[in-house]
Amino acid sequence: MNNKQFDVIIIGGGVAGSSAAYDLVDAGLKVLVLEKEKLPRYKTCGGGVVLRAVNLLPFNINPVVQIKIFSADVFDQENKLRFIIKRNEPVIYFVMRSDLDNYILSKASEKGVIVYDQSEVKGIITSGNGIEVKTDRQTFSSKYVIAADGATGISMTHFKLNQNINRVPAVESEITVDEKTYNRFKDVARFDFGFVPHGYGWVFPKRNHLSVGVAFMKKVNQSIQTWFSKYLTLLELSKGNIIDEKKHGYVIPLIRGKINCCAGRILFAGDNLGFADPLTAEGISYAIETGQLAARSIINNYPDYLKVVRSYTSDINIVHKEVKSARFLSEVVYGPLALRKFIFKHYGNELSELLADVTTEKKKYSEVVKDPMNYLKLFKPSNFFQR
Repeated sequence: MNNKQFDVIIIGGGVAGSSAAYDLVDAGLKVLVLEKEKLPRYKTCGGGVVLRAVNLLPFNINPVVQIKIFSADVFDQENKLRFIIKRNEPVIYFVMRSDLDNYILSKASEKGVIVYDQSEVKGIITSGNGIEVKTDRQTFSSKYVIAADGATGISMTHFKLNQNINRVPAVESEITVDEKTYNRFKDVARFDFGFVPHGYGWVFPKRNHLSVGVAFMKKVNQSIQTWFSKYLTLLELSKGNIIDEKKHGYVIPLIRGKINCCAGRILFAGDNLGFADPLTAEGISYAIETGQLAARSIINNYPDYLKVVRSYTSDINIVHKEVKSARFLSEVVYGPLALRKFIFKHYGNELSELLADVTTEKKKYSEVVKDPMNYLKLFKPSNFFQR
């Protein structure tokens, strides 16, 4: 095997690709990661890592954690309500995504993964019993490819993955504020519902700044930039207390139809699957999980690619079930205005507790939807007419 031949080539050095690379090389496979940006590369993201994601990784991420948050403030701006959620364990670990992604990839590199950054993939060609991956520099070959290059990568367009994926807009800004303003937000993760149309806003404290953002969780014919400005006004963030601001726009991929997880020997992972949480837009835990599942399918069934595909498809269908259950809830939270107002007015605290329970792995969305005696009993249509 020469230096251009690998067992697995991974496209994308984010959390999905890096997590897959770590497990694959740990099992003794020869792995190449291709990343089009120069590493460490910036990643637009709120940087909230939920406990579920932390528990998936085989090593702790404390070296890159800036702040651990044990409580969340959930605001319903229409009903003028506030729900305070507290836990004895961290609800969210806040990081800079460039630090987290590079940390996981460095762990994989220490085990022997070969990483080429500034290597943009230009073509993916199935050839006999393997695959050729052409970059802007050279061509590599492998038995399998894990495509984890995100919502704007070549895999999304090359394999037409966007046909069943909605790409909804979001804006996130890293805002440096004065000390008095920072202290207003420093100890809690804040979520604002009932303000942004069919979406929400958030404030996440980092070590030296605030991560502030808004997202539409459905396709909305309005300007996300306009609503971001309105959100800053709501938070009383202005030129008077903002020292510096770095704003970025991005898209959140949300699966809406049939899942497409493989194309022959190519396995899709992370944002390529559209697995962001339809309620919270959290995608890090799904990225790590799908990267690990892709790796496990290859490790357990190598070199039989039909078994690899069957194994991965089965695993992804289970994950997809969770996403679909979350989407059921999202139709309530981001659906018709009257329904959303009713739910938050009467059951806002229960819904907020549910979100905390899911992120800390005390509950699964599918369990909640399945059990009528659980939180979702309050969403039955019959209840709406009894009140």
